[in-house]
Amino acid sequence: MANILQKQYDKWLRSTLRVPKNAKVPLVAAYLTLYRHQRAEALRKVNRMCGTYYQMRRFREWERGATPIPHKIKTHMQQVVIKARFGEVGEGLLRLLDLERSDGDLL
Repeated sequence: MANILQKQYDKWLRSTLRVPKNAKVPLVAAYLTLYRHQRAEALRKVNRMCGTYYQMRRFREWERGATPIPHKIKTHMQQVVIKARFGEVGEGLLRLLDLERSDGDLL
């Protein structure tokens, strides 16, 4: 069931946010588009907002799908991407998807 939800979410994310088809992890690709594909700036933002100290090597692993994205980072990226794409409606969408629950993980 979780695998089906993941595939549906990936398909929705790719089409809604216009993520390139060759992107291995649509969430990271969508997040990078917000920073004009400047990985260093995107990683600085992740570290600042999440209170983490990840290095570029780890970010690239997430981008390739080689390492799972930690829940805290994934939630942050989802929130930022959805808010950027949908504006004020994004807040309601986040509540609807229940992404802001600290114990929940949609993906």
